[in-house]
Amino acid sequence: MDGPEKFLKQALAFMAVVVLALGAWAVATWRTPTEADKMGFVALGRVPRFILADQDGRPFDSAALKGKVWAAAFIYTRCTTSCPLITYQMAQLQKKWAKQADFRLVSVTVDPLHDTPQILQDYARTYGADPKTWTFLTGPPGQVYDLIEKGFLASVHRMSVEEKGKKVDIPHSTNIVVVDRQGNLRGIFEGVLESDWTRMDAAIGALLKE
Repeated sequence: MDGPEKFLKQALAFMAVVVLALGAWAVATWRTPTEADKMGFVALGRVPRFILADQDGRPFDSAALKGKVWAAAFIYTRCTTSCPLITYQMAQLQKKWAKQADFRLVSVTVDPLHDTPQILQDYARTYGADPKTWTFLTGPPGQVYDLIEKGFLASVHRMSVEEKGKKVDIPHSTNIVVVDRQGNLRGIFEGVLESDWTRMDAAIGALLKE
């Protein structure tokens, strides 16, 4: 069989393969909406894998967060305005969810040129951070800023080497973001607004049930 009939059969066979593939993809990706979904805490994006230095100076691989529900905040130790309130709120989350083995906290500095692991360690102690559940991160500036902006969808002023050591106010996001067990960003909350803290607690509770 040659000509149009052969081409038609080949086209139909190809279309059948495409339909089957799409069907398999739909079955694999479809899931029943969870409580968090129904509350509006849907996936906003996936946080990429990253490796930075923790407050002990050791490499921290985000793969360690797989299977956990976690909250991330963006702070710097020289900040005297929003950061103390944001970190206080993170400390409250640590206290509230202390009995949940699958919950973690991550604070990423927006001032990596200044905030060394030792400085972050001292800062963490000030807020009673438990290193088993709450990690403070720093690293190469470009890597840190890319993660904040592209991974967490947050804003940050990129400090230049010329600004290192100067006392400056660093514009940055005051959000706290909540990430699910699969690494999906499921909620963005204003870390300095008490009205958002209740919503954040609701999101964490719902995601821990997934």
